[in-house]
Amino acid sequence: MTPAEALADIRGLARAGRVSYVRHAIERMDERGVTRNDVEHALMNAVRCAWQPRKEPTASKWRRSLAPLPAC
Repeated sequence: MTPAEALADIRGLARAGRVSYVRHAIERMDERGVTRNDVEHALMNAVRCAWQPRKEPTASKWRRSLAPLPAC
Protein backbone atom coordinates (compact mmCIF):
# COMPACT_ATOMS: atom_id res chain seq x y z
CA MET A 1 0.00 0.00 0.00
CA THR A 2 1.34 3.42 -0.91
CA PRO A 3 1.14 6.46 1.38
CA ALA A 4 -1.50 7.94 -0.96
CA GLU A 5 -3.63 4.78 -0.68
CA ALA A 6 -3.26 4.76 3.11
CA LEU A 7 -4.28 8.41 3.29
CA ALA A 8 -7.37 7.70 1.17
CA ASP A 9 -8.27 4.80 3.51
CA ILE A 10 -7.80 6.97 6.61
CA ARG A 11 -9.95 9.78 5.19
CA GLY A 12 -12.65 7.34 4.12
CA LEU A 13 -12.78 5.54 7.45
CA ALA A 14 -13.01 8.84 9.30
CA ARG A 15 -15.81 10.08 7.02
CA ALA A 16 -17.70 6.82 7.63
CA GLY A 17 -17.39 7.29 11.40
CA ARG A 18 -15.18 4.23 11.75
CA VAL A 19 -12.68 5.70 14.22
CA SER A 20 -12.12 3.96 17.54
CA TYR A 21 -10.21 5.21 20.55
CA VAL A 22 -8.18 3.25 23.06
CA ARG A 23 -8.16 4.35 26.69
CA HIS A 24 -4.63 5.75 26.43
CA ALA A 25 -5.62 7.97 23.49
CA ILE A 26 -8.67 9.28 25.34
CA GLU A 27 -6.53 10.10 28.37
CA ARG A 28 -4.05 12.04 26.22
CA MET A 29 -6.88 13.82 24.40
CA ASP A 30 -8.31 14.92 27.76
CA GLU A 31 -4.88 16.17 28.89
CA ARG A 32 -4.52 18.21 25.71
CA GLY A 33 -8.10 19.48 25.46
CA VAL A 34 -8.68 17.65 22.17
CA THR A 35 -12.15 16.36 21.31
CA ARG A 36 -13.14 13.38 19.21
CA ASN A 37 -14.51 15.90 16.74
CA ASP A 38 -11.02 17.49 16.52
CA VAL A 39 -9.41 14.11 15.84
CA GLU A 40 -11.95 13.09 13.23
CA HIS A 41 -11.68 16.47 11.49
CA ALA A 42 -7.88 16.07 11.36
CA LEU A 43 -8.19 12.55 9.94
CA MET A 44 -10.71 13.61 7.29
CA ASN A 45 -8.55 16.56 6.23
CA ALA A 46 -5.03 15.12 6.56
CA VAL A 47 -2.67 16.06 3.76
CA ARG A 48 0.11 13.49 4.33
CA CYS A 49 0.78 10.17 5.99
CA ALA A 50 3.88 8.03 6.34
CA TRP A 51 4.56 4.39 7.15
CA GLN A 52 6.60 3.65 10.26
CA PRO A 53 8.00 0.29 11.37
CA ARG A 54 6.65 -0.97 14.70
CA LYS A 55 9.08 -1.57 17.54
CA GLU A 56 6.97 -4.21 19.30
CA PRO A 57 7.90 -7.68 18.02
CA THR A 58 4.33 -8.97 18.28
CA ALA A 59 2.75 -5.94 16.59
CA SER A 60 1.95 -5.73 12.93
CA LYS A 61 4.89 -4.65 10.81
CA TRP A 62 3.50 -1.25 9.82
CA ARG A 63 1.23 1.44 11.20
CA ARG A 64 -0.20 4.59 9.75
CA SER A 65 1.10 7.87 11.11
CA LEU A 66 -0.41 11.17 10.06
CA ALA A 67 1.55 14.38 9.76
CA PRO A 68 -0.05 17.26 11.66
CA LEU A 69 -1.99 19.85 9.71
CA PRO A 70 -0.42 23.30 9.46
CA ALA A 71 -1.87 25.88 11.85
CA CYS A 72 -4.49 28.15 10.33
